[in-house]
Amino acid sequence: MMFFAVFPRVLLAPLLLRISADLGVSYDSTSSFFLTSSVGFSLGLVTSGFIACRLPVSGGGVYS
Repeated sequence: MMFFAVFPRVLLAPLLLRISADLGVSYDSTSSFFLTSSVGFSLGLVTSGFIACRLPVSGGGVYS
């Protein structure tokens, strides 16, 4: 799971200059996109962990 969390950011971070130049946006807006996606992914992980913690073990397979 950690691989899928880190790999897209590691892959796209060096391309930040080209992405902002090709799309014609500033570095601030491109960086805020990376920040927003990181925060959203982190919140998704925390939320799914909280829900999985509250479900009984036998009920987890039903919901997935």
